[in-house]
Amino acid sequence: MNEVVVLKNAEAGRILQCIIEKKIQANMCYLSRGKWHIAKILPIKADDNGLAASVLSAHPDASGLISDGARQSPEFRPRPVNIHIGQSAGLALKYEGGKFIFETKVTDFEFSPDSTGGVIMLETPEQIELISRRSFYRVHVPDKLDVEVAVWHRCFRQDSQPEKIWRGRLIDLSAGGLQLAIPALQKPDFSEGQFAQVAFAPLPSEANLEFSAQIRNILPTADGLCVCHGMQMVGLEASKEGRLTLTRLAAVTELYYELNRTNEYDRCPQVGVKTKTCVRHFRPDWGCLQNQSE
Repeated sequence: MNEVVVLKNAEAGRILQCIIEKKIQANMCYLSRGKWHIAKILPIKADDNGLAASVLSAHPDASGLISDGARQSPEFRPRPVNIHIGQSAGLALKYEGGKFIFETKVTDFEFSPDSTGGVIMLETPEQIELISRRSFYRVHVPDKLDVEVAVWHRCFRQDSQPEKIWRGRLIDLSAGGLQLAIPALQKPDFSEGQFAQVAFAPLPSEANLEFSAQIRNILPTADGLCVCHGMQMVGLEASKEGRLTLTRLAAVTELYYELNRTNEYDRCPQVGVKTKTCVRHFRPDWGCLQNQSE
């Protein structure tokens, strides 16, 4: 099973020191003006005063992945890290057999001649969560499951409701991303790089999984009947509620993997029933939705 391991106190401190010694980069996820951003940072020091990290880049692409070619392009302009002292942020990094995530807060900023983005000071986390790398491998949705996905444009105001909701079918899933197919007749108007809200019930008897995601690619199916949207989850590391959603995504990914491997559908008595998704009011600072019916 893919379980989330929680490392606390001395164990968390040892992980941070290993990360610093091996110069492992991390993605820092934070909200700015209602939109998720990711900055690439390099932890350089951890002590009783907190965690210091050199800011390597900040970019509107929420994946945080910037190729060397793009970085050297004359058009490339790293954006400032628009985060404030006291603001929460989520850190995620890959190390050995898994992905480490934790929540922290900004405590200060410092100038550094060795970093174009300066140094950001963060609170030392009391605990770090480890998710198995296997949870981030895409798993095809079992053939007997028909999982409906609701997707809509993000709302800038917390009290606003989506103007239109598109409904499609979940194709594959991991703890980090998903692919869904929306019927072309619905005329989805999303574009690559855009942020959207996503909700789906992984099994007929379960509550929704609901989060924010960035659209990474859009391709029509060979028959032209559907449009496939590849998405990457964002912001789940930055709050307790988001990390609970991430933990659940990892568990669902493991369940889908086991169903594909064993065909033991008796573990899911309602597998033949199409899942239905209830859309509720989204709060972007949670990375999940309020329990409010549409």
